[in-house]
Amino acid sequence: MKVLVLYSRDIDIDDSGGSRTTIELMNYLANKGVICYSNFMIIKGGDKRIIMRPELKLNHKLLNDLILKEKIDILLIPEGYCLTEIGYNACLNTACKIISALHSKPGYEKQRLWVEILESAKYNDSKLKKIRALLALILYPAVNYYYIRDFRKKMSKAYEYSNKLVLLSENFYSTFIANYNIKDNGKKLTAIGNPLSFDSFFNINDIKLKKKQILVVARFDERAKRISLILKTWELLQDLYLDWSLEIVGFGRSLPRYLKMEKKLGLKRITFHGKQNPYIYYKEASIFLMTSSYEGWGMTITEAQQQGCVPVVMNTFESLSEIITDGVNGFCVEDNNLEQFVNRISQLINDDILRVNMAAKSVELSGRFSKDIILKKYYDLFVNLINEE
Repeated sequence: MKVLVLYSRDIDIDDSGGSRTTIELMNYLANKGVICYSNFMIIKGGDKRIIMRPELKLNHKLLNDLILKEKIDILLIPEGYCLTEIGYNACLNTACKIISALHSKPGYEKQRLWVEILESAKYNDSKLKKIRALLALILYPAVNYYYIRDFRKKMSKAYEYSNKLVLLSENFYSTFIANYNIKDNGKKLTAIGNPLSFDSFFNINDIKLKKKQILVVARFDERAKRISLILKTWELLQDLYLDWSLEIVGFGRSLPRYLKMEKKLGLKRITFHGKQNPYIYYKEASIFLMTSSYEGWGMTITEAQQQGCVPVVMNTFESLSEIITDGVNGFCVEDNNLEQFVNRISQLINDDILRVNMAAKSVELSGRFSKDIILKKYYDLFVNLINEE
């Protein structure tokens, strides 16, 4: 079997959930004897057997030449919404099958634009970009309308041009069909969640040795991650639990906003660690927080669970119910309900036995998403698609 993976940029294993899953999948396929090609460079984390051809770029004629010459069986497009038309043209007059994917929540485009423009207007260092953002705010109804319309057209085309389109959860099917005007009731949809990030699981015998730390691991992107809600939560908790601290791992455009909030709210025992490998932070921390406005899967949740860090998550995406059984291996909290969010965190802090038991269950149940289980689903999908008449 030969697989070509199409991406719009070079990637490394730590830059996003979609990048990590793509690289892990290519490594898995290489270990299965599949010959993997890419039109991009893997900066970090890729198997040496992967054949990288960045000179192909997004040129459908060059891609078509490679597909014909090497007899590529599968073209995989993780960024399906923006690259599938290029992939379709690259596969014309070939036997190559197209699998595209959406590594986020269907409909997320409705939630991201306003905060993105607002942040650019407030925090961008470029005067020109600030002026553009202010104009976009003034014209927001029209800007938003055309943005959503164009995105949905692209996503609808991605489905049309694909032999299969992968979502992260079956719970997303109805939303995808409704948002992107799918006419065949989603017959080409399939669901595969994201695999675990780490090879080792936390030793449950060491859970009692964990530190009194609350952890956040996220890209600093307020439109999606809403870390401002966590800072407001910590303001309410910090004087109640003087031996606990808030540890934040990540980087991104919203950092200036968060540093201003830290000073304004008078936050104590809070550390911004910047861009780091989060593995050691998961191993040390006891509680993990997520307040995203949307997620496709929320890989940091399963990363935390795998390392015995109990998640408390605002329920804003349909796949969350596949990851957390409320009260068993984490807590799901009503969106924007800070009172409930604070209460669940306090419950874990105050009840050592509950926290230890939920941490152990988190580790145990995270095994459902092991690399061998999840990535085999992709492999089986490829094989079945190739064997279809």
